[in-house]
Amino acid sequence: MINLDKITLQAWCQSRGIDLVILFGSRATGKTHSRSDTDIALFARANHLRAQHVRLYGEMEDLLREEIDVTILDLDSDPVLLVEIYQKGKCLYESEPGLFFEQKLRAFRLFEDTAPLRALRDQALAQRIKALQNVTAHR
Repeated sequence: MINLDKITLQAWCQSRGIDLVILFGSRATGKTHSRSDTDIALFARANHLRAQHVRLYGEMEDLLREEIDVTILDLDSDPVLLVEIYQKGKCLYESEPGLFFEQKLRAFRLFEDTAPLRALRDQALAQRIKALQNVTAHR
């Protein structure tokens, strides 16, 4: 998976107010290839990470000593992305036991709550595509 000392990761997270570190993507599922990077999601209850994204990205890359992609999880995160991360991801650090599971449940609830909105969006997109196809066909 990844080569990271848990004590080093814990100290780094605690000093930055990070509550969850999740490995996701191909490294978490084991479906890697020669160009696979490492996808890391960070979550903080204080919701302060987005402003520090670039700095945290650099620090995580230094910690892991490999090419990474950092995703900040917060209240504005896409429910589809949240479900993907929490369903297939591996928790590398949690500030308290059970937090990963708690956030996973929140992600699934949000996904369910927003399903009607995604259905409306998909329907509107399908109508636009059909209208564009009709315009193109009449040219």
